[in-house]
Amino acid sequence: MINLSEVIETNKMVSEQTLDVRTITIGISLLDCADASLERTCANVYDKLTRVARDLVKTGDEIGRGADRQQAHLDDAGGDRRRVVLPPAR
Repeated sequence: MINLSEVIETNKMVSEQTLDVRTITIGISLLDCADASLERTCANVYDKLTRVARDLVKTGDEIGRGADRQQAHLDDAGGDRRRVVLPPAR
């Protein structure tokens, strides 16, 4: 659990070091991960998350470098690719 000193330290870093804190949200349907076995369901969820979000760090880094418009490609449950255009940061 996050404690008060961590919150204060983070606020200090943002204000004093002009730390840029951004969040990337990714929507992933896990319905196709269900299985009669709990272990198999967990493995399916892990496999899907690591496959769909495999480029998440790279995409975040590209956004952080100040690209005017960044495109992220994410696989949906059926393996189709969807293009997401991210607007420039303000």
